[in-house]
Amino acid sequence: MRKFNVLAVFLLITLLATGCVASSQSTETKTKSLGDLYNAGLEYAAEDGQRIEWNELPDEVLERWSGGCAEIAELLARGDYGEAVYKHYMDTFGNTQSGVTVGYTDEVSDAVERMLRRMDFDEMLLSQDAAYDGLSDSERREILDTIVYKSVKRKNEKWGTYYLSQFYNSIACRGTQSKWYELLKNSEYTGEAKKIADNVIQRCEQFEIFMSMEYDVSDDTVTLYRNAQFKYMVSPYTIMLYDTGDAMFDTIIQTIPEAKDLSETADYPRVLYEHYMHTDVPLKDDGYYASKAMEFDEVMLATDAVCAALSDEEKDALIQKMNDNVILRNDGEHYPCKNGFFAYIEWAGEKSNWNKYM
Repeated sequence: MRKFNVLAVFLLITLLATGCVASSQSTETKTKSLGDLYNAGLEYAAEDGQRIEWNELPDEVLERWSGGCAEIAELLARGDYGEAVYKHYMDTFGNTQSGVTVGYTDEVSDAVERMLRRMDFDEMLLSQDAAYDGLSDSERREILDTIVYKSVKRKNEKWGTYYLSQFYNSIACRGTQSKWYELLKNSEYTGEAKKIADNVIQRCEQFEIFMSMEYDVSDDTVTLYRNAQFKYMVSPYTIMLYDTGDAMFDTIIQTIPEAKDLSETADYPRVLYEHYMHTDVPLKDDGYYASKAMEFDEVMLATDAVCAALSDEEKDALIQKMNDNVILRNDGEHYPCKNGFFAYIEWAGEKSNWNKYM
């Protein structure tokens, strides 16, 4: 009988202890501090498998992070993370040299890779409207100055890396609706800093034309176009890598789902036409990404579907614009690049309705 009582007491104590631990763990999970959530999210984003890929939109990255890390999901849902991210970013990456000396194609150590992923995480969160709302005017300006002048150093020391900031990409995807847009507009930078800020502003504004168009263009088509063009701009692809325009067109359709979906909409010819006709060839300096946006338009405009959708007057205007742009791209002042439209219809030959029209 005594043995039974001793065993019963032991089991009771064990059950009570287990219950207390479980209760404690449950309470701890529910009451994680903002700092704990942020630190957990930061380390999750720094893991090997969490690198931001070129073909991911900022919102897709946040969705992926949130789905894989409960702390990030809770952090974003709270929305009061601005101050915590600001302090970490300025303490860790506030020196404009931090992360600058690493080029896009450089071989780097695992430690540096993790450092860059942490910087991406901070810049992605800082670009959100919730972070903007959580900062004072001086803190917002300090963040903007740090990222812009870090970009200037990147441009000078590692050409081609300065637009890769997740801060810029996220703002550009939100366009003029981003709360950071007005601050950029009123930043009054000079020199190289102004060029960088102006590029982000231009990326924010480039789709405003569709908001005042008389034509019936659906918001869904504009969104598909914006997202497809964004992914191509930051992709490793360029028309200069291909001998023929069809090879580039196939690459775009096969690697960018939004581009394929865009090509299947009824109003995509109108979106492409209006955007291209309102876009100028960028200057030689700082023109890489803006030129890639034009490459995307040119190849997609070369299809028979676009030719069929435009009036003769519009076709004539587009062909004239293409010819003018070829001249500009060879004048030594503008960004030099092969014309994707002519590269595609040259490959298509007599099969192309554009060739038949011309």
